[in-house]
Amino acid sequence: MAEDEIIVLKAVFCDEGEFELLSNTASQHSVATFRITVKCDQHIEGDCLDAKDAAANLETGGNNKDPVTIDITFTLPSSYPETIPDISLATNSLTREACQKLRTDLLNFAGTLDAEPMVLMMIDWMKDHWKDYVRQMVKSCDGKITSQESEEITVAVLHIDHMRSKVKYTKTLVKWAEDLQLGGRLMFYNHLILVLLEGLTTQVKEFIVRLRTQRVDVDSAGRSCKERMMRVLVEQPHPSSCKRYTSFEVVDCTSVSALEAVFKMSELSNVYRTELVPEFKLLH
Repeated sequence: MAEDEIIVLKAVFCDEGEFELLSNTASQHSVATFRITVKCDQHIEGDCLDAKDAAANLETGGNNKDPVTIDITFTLPSSYPETIPDISLATNSLTREACQKLRTDLLNFAGTLDAEPMVLMMIDWMKDHWKDYVRQMVKSCDGKITSQESEEITVAVLHIDHMRSKVKYTKTLVKWAEDLQLGGRLMFYNHLILVLLEGLTTQVKEFIVRLRTQRVDVDSAGRSCKERMMRVLVEQPHPSSCKRYTSFEVVDCTSVSALEAVFKMSELSNVYRTELVPEFKLLH
């Protein structure tokens, strides 16, 4: 059933770059992962999306109607459609909080649907409702940029050698990312553990400091201990034109292609190829 739905989705989203199949390897946990770029009507009377859009609206006399794009990555579980898909959203047109709320509400909507192919219905719901989340955003419409918005955005990739207490360690990292308003992913693939962070430079640096100085794991005797073997593989300015994750989530990757898809979603394929593939043999 999932294969038939993917064929339909490819036909519907047939423009260049609209549909990308990221992983089609059936496993115990998932059937397929794919990304769809959804184009939404931008114009909202009396509203603006962010400082950059406000400036563009002024230049065009308030008639800037170029569509906003929202990238949705769907992961279909092996029990789909009895179980709803997992989704991730990426867009430059919503705040992190608004994007998280949209994701939550979209999953809640999916939970009300019958156990049948539902991806198109989820996309239609999002296109019908996304403007509600724009209106909820607390953003200036006079073109001014706050000090937080003007601060540089950084992307970092960290390598964690091992976790003795995976549950405790994972909960700590997720909480730090939420506290610091960082997007990204904690990725597990075989014995490889990677952390992708995206956010304000000061917040990314604070996350790294915490990981180096606070007790996050346990030693062989079961005593709390600090992380001694974490390595920062990448820490650099995030390309402003690239999509960014708006939430921090844990991903169990079942294949190399699934791991690479995490970076593709945030348009960081070059980082994956140049920084990670040469570093780890299991990615070759």
